[in-house]
Amino acid sequence: MTELSGHPEKDERYLVRMLCNADPVIRMVAAGMLCSRDPELVARFFVEEMRNVVYPCLRMAIRELIRQSGPDPLSVAPILLRLFRSGHPLIRRAVISEGSFVLAEAGHVKLLLDALVDRDAAVRADAALAFRLHFSWKEPPRDLVPDAMRAFSSHHPEVMEAVAGWLARAGDPQAFNLAVKALRHPNVTVRCAAVRALSGFVEAIPHLIRALQDKHPSVRKEAIWSLRLIAASHGERTNFILSHLIQATRDRDADVRYEALDAVSGMADHGTLLPILLGAILDPDARVASAATWQLRMMVEGEEAQPVISYLKRIVDSPDIPEHARRVIADIISTATAGR
Repeated sequence: MTELSGHPEKDERYLVRMLCNADPVIRMVAAGMLCSRDPELVARFFVEEMRNVVYPCLRMAIRELIRQSGPDPLSVAPILLRLFRSGHPLIRRAVISEGSFVLAEAGHVKLLLDALVDRDAAVRADAALAFRLHFSWKEPPRDLVPDAMRAFSSHHPEVMEAVAGWLARAGDPQAFNLAVKALRHPNVTVRCAAVRALSGFVEAIPHLIRALQDKHPSVRKEAIWSLRLIAASHGERTNFILSHLIQATRDRDADVRYEALDAVSGMADHGTLLPILLGAILDPDARVASAATWQLRMMVEGEEAQPVISYLKRIVDSPDIPEHARRVIADIISTATAGR
């Protein structure tokens, strides 16, 4: 960096340009030096010098700034904040993609929520992806729930998908009403987001059961997952939910049957589950049949194995059992009794 003049404005401008240098060592040194400079100047020259730089280079430059900020990445937050507010869409996208977690740790999650309703579709898409990766699984701060609901109301599919988990955990009645309304939306991603947002409301059970009949399998799969979450947190409704999930094990879509079988296997007692698994080992989809076979093997290796083994021994030679199922059951019995 022999070209440094000792004049702050000239040096900052030069160092910013070096963030896109082909040599990674030069990029590293430039970023490290910029992190200790005046955030206002760095951000100003960044916008001026990077206005016509291609997006991948912008991301690389911001990534390098964060990487060289030392053990405390929050030290670079003032620069990122100014860049985010620059009004330049590509720079905002780069900050969101590379530095959203830094801004959030510095207390600027609302900026990301605002970006979810940005006029620029690419900014919204990047913000939605960043939100899903870093924040959708966290407990939402109560003061930001209205912003999440505003984003959900935008009816941009990727945005609704990103904030659905937050709304589910928020438990706000207005969020419940928004999600129920979105169940009628023609876009499948929007309906999936609505179903996910309803997973935090026990009063959503009737709506989710209707979603099990949605014309798109992705919505039906999402409904299974949401009902499973509600059953786990509201045990008194488990049997009611279970009866509908058992019906879903006979869905016309193999992926839905697989999800339903997995859910039922974790909820039903052995007496209820055994007939379902015996039917599922004949499923035309190999993944469903394999899952049912594996679940049967787990049952004959558990603490209550003996009643299950006795039952299988009684039915294995029944003329009502198809040949393929008979072979599977015989193999399970043989493996289970070999070490006894």
